[in-house]
Order: sequence, then C-alpha cells, then structure tokens
Amino acid sequence: MTDGFDEDRALSLLANGVRVEIVRALGEATVESDGLGFLAYSELLARVSVSDSGQFNYHLGELTGPFVRKTDRGYVLSSRGMLAFQHLVGGGFTTGLRVDAFDIDQDCHQCGNELVAEYGIGWRQPLEPLFTVKCWDCRAEYARTYVPPRGAGARSQAELLVAADQWNRMETASLVRGVCPWCGGHVDTTVQERDGDLPASDDGKDLEVYVEHHCRSCTGFHYTAVGETLRYHHEVIAFFAERGHDLHTIPKWELPWAVVDDHLTWYTDPWDLYVEVPCEGDTLRARLDGEARVVETELL
Repeated sequence: MTDGFDEDRALSLLANGVRVEIVRALGEATVESDGLGFLAYSELLARVSVSDSGQFNYHLGELTGPFVRKTDRGYVLSSRGMLAFQHLVGGGFTTGLRVDAFDIDQDCHQCGNELVAEYGIGWRQPLEPLFTVKCWDCRAEYARTYVPPRGAGARSQAELLVAADQWNRMETASLVRGVCPWCGGHVDTTVQERDGDLPASDDGKDLEVYVEHHCRSCTGFHYTAVGETLRYHHEVIAFFAERGHDLHTIPKWELPWAVVDDHLTWYTDPWDLYVEVPCEGDTLRARLDGEARVVETELL
C-alpha cells in the first residue's frame, strides 16, 4: 500500500535549487534546536535566497506534504525531508574529498609489510567516498567502505580510522543479521570456496573460503573472511570482555582471525568450519555452518 508518492516524484521535487535551500534551512534549524526545528513562514523565507515571494510560495507548496509539514508551530521537515537533508549534509553525491595514504602502525597479515589507509578513490574518474586499508606491496585490502565526506573531512587521521571502522562495523553487523543496511531488504548469507586460481574478489587477499552476503532486493553485495562474522557474536564479544578488551573498539585489520583464513579449518559437503580466536593467551574455537551461523563455541 502506498500514498501515491514514488521515486520519480521525489527526485523531481528536489531538482530545484530553491527547494533544496528550503530543505537545508529547515534541517539546519533542527540542528540548532533541541528537538525538531520549526520555522515560521517569515523566518524560513529569510533563510532562503529568493527575492520573489510568489516563487518561494510555489516551491514551498510543492514540498509541503512529501518533504515538509506545516503545523501550528511553523514549518518542519517530515521524515522524508530529514532523510533528504541528511544526504545533503553527508555530501556523498557532490563532494570530492581526498585524504592521501598514511601509515596506520599495523603490518599486513599476508606479507608482513606496513598497511596504509586512504580516503577517496579516483585516479581517472571523480573521487569516490571510499575509505580503504591496504598493503601497497601485496595489494591486499583489509577495508573498503563508504564513509560520507562530511564524516571523513572533519576528522584527523586517527579519528578517521575509528569512524571508518565503526561505519563498516555497523554495515557488516546488519548484513550478518540478514538485514540490508542500504535498502532494508533480506540478505542471503552463504559460505563459498575460492574457484580455482581466481581470488574471491579483487581485494588481493588469498582467502580459500569466504562468506558472501547478497541482498535480494537492491543487489547490495559484500563478502568477508569467515572469521569477521564472529566480531558480532555475543560469545566472542564476551570472551574478549572477560580478558579486558572491548571488541567493539578494535578495528578488524588488527585481528588476523577476522581478515585472513590462517585461523580457519574447514570441511565441505556439508560445510563445517572452525575458527580459533586468540586473546591474552586463551583461545575460543567457534564452529560455523554453511550460512556462517555459529553452531557452538569451545574454550580450548
């Protein structure tokens, strides 16, 4: 059941500079307030760079309903309007930001050379808002994740590492739990074996087995090492916490069991996988099935 509002209508409504200014003005009013940012008509008009009040009234009227609500307290963004404002603030469609590669004090788990992080990819094309952690020597990648330019540009290198890891953690945790973080659709998760001499992807890591997460609706696709799915399992989180470590704050590129398959043992037909997770001299072994679900855990 729908309200007659579709994607074509949404995009056409926002394809105008005055309407974008109205959405931005109401969004900024919300940022300035302790709750929703209500603006009286005169206040909203004063914040938008249009001299013709008739033109302003027309564009405000087009937005009212889908993106803007008119109330006794003034005009305010609807939930759709708030989503539009958040995309504007994030800058993902318009902002070209580049953070040159910098050392992160972590060695590559594949070749032993130093890893670097960078933001913005686009040597022969417009910059893409992607954060990566990689090895320049063997070309292994340990992170490739979208981070909105607003979140990347406002942070130091150390802060960017934390923010990018948390953003990637949020997305992957949702995928592991079967919910697409991009469209909300159903995600199928399956264990796959590398096909002959071809790598599982173009990220350069020599994974023999990997986990594929694939959304049925938007075709969103992501794959991980088998061990990475354990970062979100309560028993593994507790295992680290009992030894004085918060697993939520440790980037995956610092956890070899989460990014390469050196700690993995597997059997096929049917899939039976074992990942050994070390911490402070102890080891937790997790057994997973062909859908990367934890079947049991055992402290060795």
